[in-house]
Amino acid sequence: MGDNQTYPDDHIDKPIEDSKISRRNIRFNGVMSRQSTKRYNIHFLEDNLIIYVLGNKYQTYDLDTKEKRTYDGLDTDGVGSICVHSTRRYFAVAEKGNMPNIYIR
Repeated sequence: MGDNQTYPDDHIDKPIEDSKISRRNIRFNGVMSRQSTKRYNIHFLEDNLIIYVLGNKYQTYDLDTKEKRTYDGLDTDGVGSICVHSTRRYFAVAEKGNMPNIYIR
């Protein structure tokens, strides 16, 4: 991971085109609430298990069972980023703020 974990202020997202599917045929199913402005915000803990940041929380999501588990950050300024070891045995949660803590799980 680099020092800059978010996109720059002048970043322009690709415009989303209107769909040809009628809104009557679309049903809202849920949202993962993943912060899309953070770089490296989604990782695989297992082949079917992902982890991502949600403000002052982080969440795991099982792609097979659709089960979500939400965990609170331990400090008050939010979770800055997460990183998963290449073996997927450990992951680190880096808090935000002045002199933030990093927790390894």
